[in-house]
Amino acid sequence: MNNNIIELSDLSFSYGENQIFNKSNLSIKKNSFSLICGPNGAGKTTLLKLMMGLLKADCGTININQEDIGYVPQALNFDKEFPISVFEFVLLGALDKLSWLGRYSKKDKREADKLIHKMGLCHKKYKPIYTLSLGQLQRLLIANALLKQPSILLLDEPTASLDKESATQIFQQLIEIKKNTTILLITHQPPEDLSAIDRVIYIHKEIQDLDAEEICRHYPLGLSHGKGGVDHD
Repeated sequence: MNNNIIELSDLSFSYGENQIFNKSNLSIKKNSFSLICGPNGAGKTTLLKLMMGLLKADCGTININQEDIGYVPQALNFDKEFPISVFEFVLLGALDKLSWLGRYSKKDKREADKLIHKMGLCHKKYKPIYTLSLGQLQRLLIANALLKQPSILLLDEPTASLDKESATQIFQQLIEIKKNTTILLITHQPPEDLSAIDRVIYIHKEIQDLDAEEICRHYPLGLSHGKGGVDHD
């Protein structure tokens, strides 16, 4: 696969009669940072689910040169008032490595500490997760996913509903881990500075690359500008 960690060839997928992808191709290089953009319902989340094996393609192939994939969903799908601390939640990322006594290793605890620090959550380490802001919750989810030390990190709109400052913090923290992790991030809010982004993938009826200047010009207007025209999100 050369330096590609992900390759999609002639990928087709439909929800009933609604075709999402038709013989689409995509290759992602190792340790790259890709943004995935496009209108609502275009298939951005579907693409991530296909990569994780949660959906099966109608035809075509998906080759992933690693098995360790981390995933950060758009929202927390559990009771946010559940009495669990930030430290305990991050450690859940190592749940599959518990000893037969049900204990986490010292190494996993050290790694959890490092991630909490990296995500700027030290002052919340022993606080219940319901005390966190939306931005802090998203950073918590990222720390949880990173505890497994995945080679690939998939994120589904981690900056949705966040203010500009919180969204910028998340992008900066992701840029810091790019040297060891391949990142694919779905977003409707690309950062103003795209210099650290290796690729912008636009999804709408097909998968295509989008020029950075097109994002800069049209996203502030609430529009997605693919090579085939302008679409309202």
